[in-house]
Amino acid sequence: MYEPNQDILLAEMVVEFVIDGRCVSAPARILERLSPHPQVVIEVTDVPRQPQPISRSTPDRQTSTISTFPPTSKGPSEVRLGSGVRIGVVANDWVFNQTDATLHLQLNPCVALDLRNPIFKLHFSLLNLTGDVFDWPIKLEAPPWLVNIAPVPNKSKIERELRRASGYSVMHAGTIERMDGEDISEQNAEALLAGLERFLSFVCGSSCGLTNVTGVGKTDNAIWKRWGSHHVSPWQRRRSWSDITIRNNLPDMFAAYWEKYQRRQQHFDRVLGWYVHSNEIEALDLSIILNQTVLEMLTSLTSSGNDAGGPMGHRIAAMLKEQGIDPQIPAYCSELIALAKRCGFRHGPHTLVEIRNSTVHSNNKPGQTAIEAFHEAKHLGLWYIELLLLKMFEYTGEYASRLANVQRAGATELVRWLNDEQS
Repeated sequence: MYEPNQDILLAEMVVEFVIDGRCVSAPARILERLSPHPQVVIEVTDVPRQPQPISRSTPDRQTSTISTFPPTSKGPSEVRLGSGVRIGVVANDWVFNQTDATLHLQLNPCVALDLRNPIFKLHFSLLNLTGDVFDWPIKLEAPPWLVNIAPVPNKSKIERELRRASGYSVMHAGTIERMDGEDISEQNAEALLAGLERFLSFVCGSSCGLTNVTGVGKTDNAIWKRWGSHHVSPWQRRRSWSDITIRNNLPDMFAAYWEKYQRRQQHFDRVLGWYVHSNEIEALDLSIILNQTVLEMLTSLTSSGNDAGGPMGHRIAAMLKEQGIDPQIPAYCSELIALAKRCGFRHGPHTLVEIRNSTVHSNNKPGQTAIEAFHEAKHLGLWYIELLLLKMFEYTGEYASRLANVQRAGATELVRWLNDEQS
């Protein structure tokens, strides 16, 4: 059973490393520490020590050699695991009057086992996947891939603890396999794990992480292992477009998402990463800057981004309109409407660009803008991004609008382009 902020034991094995020019081995525990943040470490509990000769001058000016321990020694920069895989570690100063040492991995995640044999199925754990939509098992299909995700048995207890103290915990586990029963290459495994992590973070509006990944063969023997995860956010329920009612729409959306993600992985890694970061940070001005960066990138991915000229605000507005999203400021945003009327801004994107410019340039055209307008600007930008991504991922269901003052479970509306088609 998993517990919040409790270390995850990944392996116990003998590791080999170089210390003071000598190659030595020692028993070690490999852990994923969850506090203060997820980080894979290697704990060596019995650091080998070797007396070294040190020259010392005697009173009669004769030089004698004695054996003593050096006060410190630089730790290794590389460790070889029992599996034979070499991994980079942060070289700390080891104090020799202590018997243990902790090595931090240079790279998270990191491959810890690779037998170069065919992988039949991937097993993984998920850190901090939030949202009521994931309270039940869910199946995602993107041929030829089949992904199953289910909450751990004590998820409710974990969530209560995290709601009180925040932090990190494994809350879900899952598997990935091919529908046709064919093998999975390491390259395909890495790409799918990255894409799945981005997708799930987009759904819950916060960075979750896939960790402790094990690839097994048809006889369930471990063939490939990956320890650690990318950036994971401390547990906190955050506003997003998703709602408990969207469960049945996720499989189709994932299929459309994966088709686009694998063709433009670098673009979507940036767009989804910046979107989640903007949703998480408290600093309104930084969120507004990130939102415009994402909107500009999304504009460049559409035909309107290539065809429309003029200022960026008008280009973004043209792109929104092409995607079936009204660029006019919604009635929810009363402060932005008043600001646009006072300053002569034509629509929502024009207003957002001018507010963004006022935070990074000395020419503050909007003047003394109320903090409420900045708050509305942040969420209007995120709302645009969410709708654009949902349209790109061919989503046709209900969504939770972040523009409402209070977001309640089940309070959803049809995506805008379908509303327009049905009116």
